[in-house]
Amino acid sequence: MDNKNNKDLVKATISVKSLIVAWLSIPALYFIPFLLIYLPNYIKMKVSGEIESAFREAANLGQKIDVADIVKQEIYGGIPPIIISMVETLIGLLFFAWLIWAIGYTILHFKYKLHYDGSELYGRTWKKEMRIPLDKINNIFVEDSLWGKLFDYGTITIASSIGAISIKNVSGAKRFAKKLASETIEKGNNFTNL
Repeated sequence: MDNKNNKDLVKATISVKSLIVAWLSIPALYFIPFLLIYLPNYIKMKVSGEIESAFREAANLGQKIDVADIVKQEIYGGIPPIIISMVETLIGLLFFAWLIWAIGYTILHFKYKLHYDGSELYGRTWKKEMRIPLDKINNIFVEDSLWGKLFDYGTITIASSIGAISIKNVSGAKRFAKKLASETIEKGNNFTNL
């Protein structure tokens, strides 16, 4: 079925928006605290003249000074350095774990395939590949997360008498599932959960 040039072939598009969400999620979570903590303090210090006075003091002593160090000192001045180091290490580890997850998610993303023609459905995930005759499909479920609702993608699970398969990140998952359901109803199935 993969190599057929069939005009009746209906393909599900795997959502690129889901990849964008995955790649932007953690950096966005780092950017929000920056906007809420660092930026207002930086503006406050700039307006109050503390940066200018710190630069003058450093110039008198012949030292170089970094604005970020001044902001850190203002924000974290009363916190022991060991706790700051532990938090920074934890943030670094979380960022690294997210990076590994996002790379893996991207690689897996391109393994998903879902399409059908007039008689058979083909689905492929990272671990599983199935061909299901349309008349053997028992039910179709669509699951979408908050991001999936916002960006119009979701997971389609197809249950049949020969097994089940779940395809993630299907663009327009509900529309695709309704088309597939109408095809299977024509083949004699009678479910209407969509």
